[in-house]
Amino acid sequence: MTYGATAIKKGRQLARTDMPIDYTVTFDLYPKGKVNGWANIIHFSATGGNCCSYGDRVPAIWFYSRSTRFHMIDGHAKVGNDECTISQQLPLNKRTAVVIEHLPTKCNVYFNNKKMCTEARADRKQFREAQVWAADPWHNVAAAKMDNLLIRSARAMSPPPPPPPPAKKATL
Repeated sequence: MTYGATAIKKGRQLARTDMPIDYTVTFDLYPKGKVNGWANIIHFSATGGNCCSYGDRVPAIWFYSRSTRFHMIDGHAKVGNDECTISQQLPLNKRTAVVIEHLPTKCNVYFNNKKMCTEARADRKQFREAQVWAADPWHNVAAAKMDNLLIRSARAMSPPPPPPPPAKKATL
């Protein structure tokens, strides 16, 4: 799933998409201001719900109240509402390239190719027809612009394995 410039509006459902066990979400984010209360950027929900069971947030991303501090929640079977903690704020009116890498045993978040957090994960599963909102219907909308949203299987990003070596001829 790929989107160019994406206007962030309350309750705007972009798509429904299958979420494999290992996938990557990438986008460019331009914070434009600070909002009182949780300010949602994008929210993937495999259940149609907001919180806090596994599948409600796979992932969901906000800014903390009155800040541009990135708040990324991605659950798993043991903890449905698990945060990958990042303490720094994103700069206003500047592009931040965001990569969120979901793997079977961990989740990594990168800003401009720099790893910002890693969080252990367990018991991940595939979800069908997850709803994708930018922004969700439950929270304030982030004062931000998002471009180049891409969701893809991590397997699609890996280079194919090398071909097997040629078979050796038997000698008598």
